[in-house]
Parts: sequence; structure tokens; C-alpha cells
Amino acid sequence: MQVVTHYIYLSDAILAGARLRPQSFAGWLDQDAHGFKTCALAAAYEAVYGQLPSIQEGAEVNDEATLKALSDAFGVDLEREEIPYPDDAFGGLGGVVSTINDVVGTMNDLEEQSREVIAAHLKACGY
Repeated sequence: MQVVTHYIYLSDAILAGARLRPQSFAGWLDQDAHGFKTCALAAAYEAVYGQLPSIQEGAEVNDEATLKALSDAFGVDLEREEIPYPDDAFGGLGGVVSTINDVVGTMNDLEEQSREVIAAHLKACGY
């Protein structure tokens, strides 16, 4: 996969991707009559690679390949590097530490936080 646009921070790529299409709160991608919607990480992927993450049979995103491509683009292992949940996180998770992927997924899909709020949290954590 060829990087189309370089970003230093994951948060900046999320913000750039957020300008491309509406937000999905149902996993990586969601589709309606107006086209695809992207979660925070899929928005970053689209901003970096200039296309949506590849879809496997059954309209599911290839999580492993997509996370690896994003991890490679930022030199950050999204499934191993950890950050805290925001103080006001869902279910009393505030301050609990988990992987970047888990924190972003929870903020996007369970809390339905905007990609801008997610990006601000990642930026505050150095990403």
C-alpha cells in the first residue's frame, strides 16, 4: 500500500479524513443511500492512503491488514501501544489504560464521540 499523504500524527490524519465523509458509529465502515461513512481510524486510513480500507467478503473490513497499514504509516503499534481513556469515558473507564485501537473504538462506536473529539484526545496523548 502506497502512502498518498504523510501525517506526523494519527490525530491529524483522523481530522483530514473526517472532512471526506460522514462518521460511522457501526465499526470501520457503514453505508447508506448517500455512500460510505467512516469511523475515526478508517477516516485516518483514507486520508493517508487515498482510499477506503479493503473490504472482505461480507462487507467486513480486514481489521488486521488495516491496523497494520495504519501502524506502519505512523510507526505506532495501534494494537500494543497504550493510552488512557478520557476522564469522562464510558462505563467508568476514565483513566484506565488500554490499546490505542481499543480506546478509539470505544470512543467511536460505544460513546459515539465525534472524530474531532477522538483526535483531540489522541493529540493530548502525543498521537
